[in-house]
Amino acid sequence: YNDPEAGLFMSQGVHNLDLMRWLAGSEARRVYARVNSYGDHGVPNLSAAIIVDFASGATGQLWLSMELPGATFPDSQFRSQVVGERGLLDFDGYTHLDMAVGGDWRRVWTQPPLDPMDPLDPVRLESFTGQVQGFLDAIRDDHPPIVTGEDGRAAVELCEAALRSSRSGLPVDLPLPRAGG
Repeated sequence: YNDPEAGLFMSQGVHNLDLMRWLAGSEARRVYARVNSYGDHGVPNLSAAIIVDFASGATGQLWLSMELPGATFPDSQFRSQVVGERGLLDFDGYTHLDMAVGGDWRRVWTQPPLDPMDPLDPVRLESFTGQVQGFLDAIRDDHPPIVTGEDGRAAVELCEAALRSSRSGLPVDLPLPRAGG
């Protein structure tokens, strides 16, 4: 991808927007994004706020920042919160998944300890091993993979739409027009 301004979207946003699509269980129909840098470091586009409207009627909000002053928020390297009709989810991919139904919170999953800064931490590598195994199983058993090429393309398209919106200051409708057609 040859767009130096798209770094935040394509390096971090793509994973978050892919997760948002999965959680919404629906395709994105409109995106609005605001991108800026707030420090005096001279590096562009280090923070982004993105609103996504889905075909199902769900709305997602994403905030990304690579320029927090000093410390980060505790327990929030990759935090997501979901508000549903009957309950809430609060999860951080590096620590936990909590669920509330009827006002009562309970922890339903705890991540075994890992060093998120160590790309070769064996606990961290388990998820990648599972992804590769799922792909190999799909080939061996002749069924579609759980995550398809279309899912990857949709996440990249969401990033492209967010980048376009941040440049124009206007919402961008999806799907984007395809080149040559």
